[in-house]
Amino acid sequence: MNCLMIVGGINAELPYVVKFLQVIPLPGLRKYVKYREVLDKYNCAAVNNAHKHKGEQIIFSPLVGESETLTDEEIMVEATDLAIAGTDTTSIPLTFMLPGVVALEGPDMVWVILSRPELQHQLKEEVATLPDDFTDTQVEELRLLNAVINESMRLWGPSQGTFPRCSPRDGMDLGGYYIPAGVTVGSQSYTVHRLESLFKNANE
Repeated sequence: MNCLMIVGGINAELPYVVKFLQVIPLPGLRKYVKYREVLDKYNCAAVNNAHKHKGEQIIFSPLVGESETLTDEEIMVEATDLAIAGTDTTSIPLTFMLPGVVALEGPDMVWVILSRPELQHQLKEEVATLPDDFTDTQVEELRLLNAVINESMRLWGPSQGTFPRCSPRDGMDLGGYYIPAGVTVGSQSYTVHRLESLFKNANE
């Protein structure tokens, strides 16, 4: 899954780089650039399995139930979204919010926000004020907890891509610039969320 996420992200932003890597005959690269073949293989097996077990409640049941309007290829695309959106998008923010240090591949170490003892102590004290039968509303009122969550999402959100959009038919003004009609624009959040002009001590 890590290989799929890495190359999938590169392919979304710089597809020509992946095409270039595909022609380099290094075994180590092959497992990365063949991510689509691997993903399609698993998705195809999952869709076929769902067809065989119609009527049973499995994750692909709603998609297969729409097989009159969706082709198997379209169902496989939706299956990819289910597989990716339900894994790293959850695990990445939680990883950076958990106390301690997270070891990455290689010698690099990432200190997460809650590795600060003082912040951990304050957060534990705030959470301890909740009753045993606390509600969602009460959790939403915990200022420090929600600040930690929001800051973690700002710095280490799971989706840091450009999210390209096409300007409207009449064009538009954006940030003092005129964008002609039909132009694709995008701004990746990793840099924007670290601008000192927008966030004080943006990298903390």
